[in-house]
Amino acid sequence: MDHPNATIMSTLERAFQRGKAEGRAEARAEARAEGRAEALLRVLELRFEQVPDEVRQAVMSGSAEQSNNWAERVLTAKRPEDVIAAE
Repeated sequence: MDHPNATIMSTLERAFQRGKAEGRAEARAEARAEGRAEALLRVLELRFEQVPDEVRQAVMSGSAEQSNNWAERVLTAKRPEDVIAAE
């Protein structure tokens, strides 16, 4: 028969390991999102030279879906603001 403390510690250890794994996955997802945003900003800078602060802030705080949409709009936008314009 398992000792109750051993069972509790085993359960806590599994929960801790699961939490660590989830934290790493979240950190990787955040890093990917930040990388996408930085790449999009670089493309905006190359295309338009000057990127207004409101565009920078929107890009850095946008979702993955928004980043994908904005990346497509860079190709046809006349100005940086057009990239993040509401649809």
